[in-house]
Amino acid sequence: EMLEKEKDLEAVVIALPLHLHAPVAIACMKAGKHVLCEKLMARTITQCKEMIRTAEDPKNDRILTIGHQRHY
Repeated sequence: EMLEKEKDLEAVVIALPLHLHAPVAIACMKAGKHVLCEKLMARTITQCKEMIRTAEDPKNDRILTIGHQRHY
């Protein structure tokens, strides 16, 4: 809903539970938004690769940044 209403947004911060990172980030990039995703990138390697493919896809061409922090 936000992606449809807020046409002026250039980027979004994904600050959601981990299981939502990949689907929301992908939807945002397909809607033409750059993405900063917090915490871990996604739950699985497959989801991570899908996020990267979406960002690098020439029809999307979005910046995807992951805010990793150290884990002890």
